[in-house]
Amino acid sequence: MKWQEYQDAVGELYKQLEQIGEIKKNITIPDKVTGQPRQIDVFWEISGKNHKPEFRKPIITGHCC
Repeated sequence: MKWQEYQDAVGELYKQLEQIGEIKKNITIPDKVTGQPRQIDVFWEISGKNHKPEFRKPIITGHCC
């Protein structure tokens, strides 16, 4: 399995969980400490009943060989 196939498979898994959050693929967000842009392969932003958290902490990040 190539890394792209793995990344897509993980993304599909989380798409099944979209009812409790928003899935974004290949996004860039500012680092919490340095403010520098960070690339995130799959980002799952979990939302509560009527609000989204203000913090942005990646649940899963993946980097492969």
